[in-house]
Amino acid sequence: MKHIALYATVLVVLMFVTGCRPLTGTAVPTSSAEMTGAEMTGAAVSEQVIAFENEGETVVGTLTIPAVGCARWPVVLLLHGFTNERNELPVGGTSETMYGRLARVLGEQGIASLRIDFRGSGESDGVWADTTFTSQLDDAQAAVDYLATLSRVDTDRLGVVGFSQGGLIAAELAAREARVRSLVLWSPVASAPDTYKHILGAASVEAGLAAAAPLPVTTQWGAQFELNRGFFVDLFRYDPTAAIAEVEAPLLVIVGLNDTTVTPQPAYGELFLAYHDGAERLVTLASDHVFNVLTDPQPAIFDSAVATSTAWLVDTLPVPQP
Repeated sequence: MKHIALYATVLVVLMFVTGCRPLTGTAVPTSSAEMTGAEMTGAAVSEQVIAFENEGETVVGTLTIPAVGCARWPVVLLLHGFTNERNELPVGGTSETMYGRLARVLGEQGIASLRIDFRGSGESDGVWADTTFTSQLDDAQAAVDYLATLSRVDTDRLGVVGFSQGGLIAAELAAREARVRSLVLWSPVASAPDTYKHILGAASVEAGLAAAAPLPVTTQWGAQFELNRGFFVDLFRYDPTAAIAEVEAPLLVIVGLNDTTVTPQPAYGELFLAYHDGAERLVTLASDHVFNVLTDPQPAIFDSAVATSTAWLVDTLPVPQP
């Protein structure tokens, strides 16, 4: 079973002031005790690998903090998609990943973030075959509770970004967690039975519902692995569009018009707005499911998704001013 040592999770106050002050060239220095396991990613942010326990297993994440002197930062939880991990896919033309790039840009605008590996994925404990929507939702809730223990972030100004299956989990979390004040969904799964019949095949979904042992499956993109019956049962237990009807937080949905995974678009993106009541916006891009990060030599389309999402979160959380 995968395991990673628990790192120090308390970040000390970088500036003993109540306001915020931008850096003037270099990152604020920290001691090794303050940032054990930290990786400095630039002048505007600092990153630290963290871990917390959920149901006796270790969940691993990356905490990104703006490297400026603010008392408490707004914070965004980033939830990854099906078969992926906390950094998401590499971004073409850069040395960054999707969520790594988003975390950096958010940090530059004064927003902290935490991206986690769901149990069974990435560096977190657990077995992939055991993954379910229920376990991922529980991990997301545990991550919010973990953030509430940190002195440097403010969970009363909490946002959530969910990509693909992570979008389904984000919608369900926002319906249950009153501290979510802003919600951003990238290419979100709106109808789990429909989408996973497409990804895994209708025959696999039917067989999975009756499986007494882990079922071998093959995705539409050729990945092969096993899933237990619980995953298939959860396809019919969760309805993110019903959940979004209970969400009062402002909602931004971004979809690619050439998405062949959650399809057709923009119909599924529009479905979230049809059931959500309140401030909302749908953005459509001339892209595939992953905003062309694997096919475009430069990330112009993905960067537009990042810029739109960041502006939305800055407006809706809100961010403290210098």
